Amino acid sequence: MAEMTSSGDGSSLQEQLKAILARSAPLSLNKEDLHLILPALIPSSAPSERTLSLALLARALTPSPTKSTLDSLRTAIEGRLAGTDSTDLVVGLSTLSAVLQVAPPLAVTYLKEGAVRENLEEAVEFITGPTTSKESKRGGERLALVELLSLAAGQSALRAQIGASAAPWLESVVGEPSQDVLEKDVRIATLAAVGIVKLRLGTEKPEEGGSAEGSDVKDVPSRWTLPQLAVLFVKLFIAVVPSPKSKTPVTLESSTSQTLLGCLEGMAYLTLVPSPTIKPAIATGPLLDALLGLLPATTPPSSSNPLDFAVATLLDHLTAFPPPVDSKGDAAQINRLKAFASAKQNAAPPKPELTSSVTTRVSLVVSHSPLPTLRQLCLSPSLACRRLAARITLSLVTPTTLRGTLLQGGIARFAVTLIRQIPTPFNPTEDVFAVQALAKLLITTNPLLVLGPSVSSPLLAEGINALTLPLAVANEEDFGGGTGLLVKFECLMALTNIASLDADVVAGIKLKPSSDSSTGRKLLPIVEELMLSSNTMVRRAATELMCNLVASQPGFDHYAATPFPPNPRPTDAAPPPTSHLHLLIALASSPDPQTRLAASGALTSLAMEPTLALSLALYPRGLEILLALVAEEDQDGLRHRAYDILRSVANGVGAANDAAWKERGRKGLEEAGVKKALKEAVEGKEKVVELREVAKEALVAME
Repeated sequence: MAEMTSSGDGSSLQEQLKAILARSAPLSLNKEDLHLILPALIPSSAPSERTLSLALLARALTPSPTKSTLDSLRTAIEGRLAGTDSTDLVVGLSTLSAVLQVAPPLAVTYLKEGAVRENLEEAVEFITGPTTSKESKRGGERLALVELLSLAAGQSALRAQIGASAAPWLESVVGEPSQDVLEKDVRIATLAAVGIVKLRLGTEKPEEGGSAEGSDVKDVPSRWTLPQLAVLFVKLFIAVVPSPKSKTPVTLESSTSQTLLGCLEGMAYLTLVPSPTIKPAIATGPLLDALLGLLPATTPPSSSNPLDFAVATLLDHLTAFPPPVDSKGDAAQINRLKAFASAKQNAAPPKPELTSSVTTRVSLVVSHSPLPTLRQLCLSPSLACRRLAARITLSLVTPTTLRGTLLQGGIARFAVTLIRQIPTPFNPTEDVFAVQALAKLLITTNPLLVLGPSVSSPLLAEGINALTLPLAVANEEDFGGGTGLLVKFECLMALTNIASLDADVVAGIKLKPSSDSSTGRKLLPIVEELMLSSNTMVRRAATELMCNLVASQPGFDHYAATPFPPNPRPTDAAPPPTSHLHLLIALASSPDPQTRLAASGALTSLAMEPTLALSLALYPRGLEILLALVAEEDQDGLRHRAYDILRSVANGVGAANDAAWKERGRKGLEEAGVKKALKEAVEGKEKVVELREVAKEALVAME
């Protein structure tokens, strides 16, 4: 009987593994090296030793393994699987599982052809066959085999092979739905159930190195429905999670942790597919209590913990809202569902969840205190975990009715924490979620309550810089999922709310995304581009933001008029309005009333500058648009702003230092019919008394 290599104590083995890892590249592994490495891969090994061994295999096998390494590894696996020795079989199976994790294409090659496959088939027949009274129950071999089959079922190139040869045995390990699974070895049952789920659902896309060839699994009768498997994982998870009253924390090296990871993986796979029954079956009160109490009770609390990622993935799936529906989104959804499809090729693809259903589930999650768990995910050293935490944060704050409760729990600070850790350059596909979550909070809540307490708060400055990041992304398709316009709209609305707080706040907006120096684009030109958007809501929001930004000196300077030369000759043309002013005036004639109101509001502020007022007086098309606003009988706000603008224009013309330009300005107003329109308003055409007074002031200014 072969014996596992021992180095005396764990620390000595770790030192030898570290010494191999420290070798220069390319790392080549010989027979003696593998004699140390492979036994440390078995499930019962210490996590530190198993981690080092996986790291060694990953470094040696990717991206270009040496021929010596490949030959030595193949020989070692073949030898371990050739006999019936328990230790050898466990090491051989565990080695194949490790190769599947670090070098899937190589593992696929081993499992599909050659002596490794032949020896594996014999080993499987031996492990899964009946036992005699003199034999053990082969628990170690069964665990290693189930782990291998569960991993292999996730490979599209192996799924048909595993489904045909191992699906019935995996189901026998789990048992009947009517049986109590807790009477079995729960770790083995969990891994077997995960394998069944993978065989039933497949994966979203072929794995790197995998092949779509042979990825379809034939329709094998199953005693388990997907909802029943969901309930099974919930039952196993709740049974395995320690009670909150337990004084024994969950440790990463415990078998409990490994069982929990299996349950979380199975539920994550099941919740990938839209279903009216699966997610509700999982998102129950007892499951949420156990799930949301797990990470705070885990030791260590945050150190690249695989439980962090597993919990974050499941929470993301349970709280995710369906993406906006458009033609591209439909195509993407169809492609995803094809990849997830089960054996029944003619089955209709499942429909996306209703937003109302997700809202109900998110409300249930919030009622079970998710913030301690979310806080731990936000502080994770793993970028993948933090990105999932950002997605969860966005989902939680999407229902407006939940924002008050979440704000009291500090979720705005969570969003800021995630934003601070966004990599540079800004990746709109992966890193927009925390920014969008913050924008949603700022739209419906006083910004000082979110990022205060005062306008000089550093958090408010951070929030402003963060909100500019999505605006600087030129192509909406870079956001993915058809969400680009929505993100920009919400960031514009949030910035508008902030800019409405105080003039000092507006002046403090540095007008460029300082958190991401890779863009180098100033905010005002970006907002101006969005004022030309073909989307009405984005165009309106950008114009409303500009209306507030012109209250700052940088905003005012952006629209500065060209100076008028002194002592003009009769043939000298007046300096035309700047292109910036042209755009603002054009938007004052927009078909959308709210856009017209915002554009005219910006013009109200700008027209108080005499040079710009004179420029307007000498621009017939601009005066025509202003008079059209005066004629809008059902829009009191627009008429008020139009009267204000005309009053400022008249005052600006009167304040002109050059007599020739002053005369031209008065003549321009007269010829455009401004005086006539104001006189009619004062004489009774304007029905609102307060507005009539403003029109009267404008008329007086023209005299």
